[in-house]
Amino acid sequence: MADGRFPTVNFSSLAPHTGRTLVVGVPAFLWSGADTNASRSSDPSAIGVLRDSLGVWRPVGSPAGLGPVQLVRAAAAADGGWHVIFVSRVVLSSHNPTTAATAEVWYSHFDGTRWRASTRIAAVQDVPVLEHETSGVVESGGTIAFALPFDSSLRRRSNAAGNQGVLVFTRDRGTWAIDTIRTWAGPSYVRLAADRAHNGLVIVFAQRYFEDRRPWPAAVFLSRRQRGWSEPRRIVADQARSHSVVALVEDDSGHVVAWQRQSASIADSVTFGAVRVAASGRLASFRALRAADESLGAAFLHLSANRALWLLPMGTQGVGVRAVLSDARGIEELGTVDIASNSLRLVAWQNRDGTISLLVGVKTSEARQPPAQTVLSTLLLKCPGESSTNPARASRAPSPQPFREDSL
Repeated sequence: MADGRFPTVNFSSLAPHTGRTLVVGVPAFLWSGADTNASRSSDPSAIGVLRDSLGVWRPVGSPAGLGPVQLVRAAAAADGGWHVIFVSRVVLSSHNPTTAATAEVWYSHFDGTRWRASTRIAAVQDVPVLEHETSGVVESGGTIAFALPFDSSLRRRSNAAGNQGVLVFTRDRGTWAIDTIRTWAGPSYVRLAADRAHNGLVIVFAQRYFEDRRPWPAAVFLSRRQRGWSEPRRIVADQARSHSVVALVEDDSGHVVAWQRQSASIADSVTFGAVRVAASGRLASFRALRAADESLGAAFLHLSANRALWLLPMGTQGVGVRAVLSDARGIEELGTVDIASNSLRLVAWQNRDGTISLLVGVKTSEARQPPAQTVLSTLLLKCPGESSTNPARASRAPSPQPFREDSL
């Protein structure tokens, strides 16, 4: 940063907007001093960093008076600022340390300098405080939405219908409402997107299910909201292995759901895939690909109606990111991007000029160094002939090469 300090952010949400990028997540710390003798700030209000249009980074604190916050999510707002959802005043469950027995869900607007319009949406119970379980923030046609799973079965000592499900928070014309989608088992990996074709919302999540008198591993389910929420529909399943959801993306033709299938054994590989859900409900699959079992934290980019790009960490001991192009007919290896440390988490987005920016979470191993660092790399990765209006198959792209790397 401009003052010589640098932040570390356990980032949960990234929102580029009008030349600026807001990165939020907790914990977030500021470090000063040399790498081998760094000191860490102890500001409990820090929730991320903002990169301005000149490339200068500065810290971002949470709204005043709310204490420590968790599950921070941000999305670009039409007025040039950001919608931010977060959970505060968390009391952990005595039954499960990763679940909040009680918590408060809050909304606030951040204009890049200050917070305004902080609103307590609701008090909730039995919600997970794991970052990967909750959705991002969605804005569509003036409606803001966010989804959070819940599981009350342990507290109520019953798996009866209604004890598990997803809470969907929506704000329309300044008024917040909460919908509840009931599920058979505790849902996870909740992802939410606008559904402009039906003037509504689409949600996907993973959950175990019961069929033919027996339980099955977690599958991917989808539900739509028009006037009300539809019965969740199973769209990806395997009789032996569980699935999780990587991403949900809307485009002009419907939605694409990116998924990850867990290994059946320690020696097995992880499988990544995607399925297109047309506005009519018809399903079409992209070709799945396999990666090393350590390749967790993958990033998925939907390039067109027929093509997608996977960015996969190359194992816990790797020093790069593997780029793979996938469509309905096959996969194409584009090459690797060198990263100077072990890749732990990836977030990627496509810029207007066709390049791709990649936010990489990396870890250092020296005892006196900061425990984590966040690196922003812009990758020169273009697919000639590829556009949202021209889905024709592109010629083979060159191996992606990083041309700028900024340490936050």
